[in-house]
Amino acid sequence: MINSIETEITFDLSTEKDKNDFINALKSEPKEMQRSSWTIQKNKKGIIFKITAQDPVALRATLNAITQFMILFNKTR
Repeated sequence: MINSIETEITFDLSTEKDKNDFINALKSEPKEMQRSSWTIQKNKKGIIFKITAQDPVALRATLNAITQFMILFNKTR
């Protein structure tokens, strides 16, 4: 049985403004759910999400939410 799953996703964003806009847009989003949590930080290339989940279904739901947000963010650029 899986105790927890951890993964990282990096989104390459070209400008510091894009990085800051992305992070600011996520400030109101919950970072801890019942079975998963995530953190976000900037690096030279873009944004890194670190996700921890209790099970594969929770991981998938969190990944889907983050990916959908990135799609919407990208469409506004």
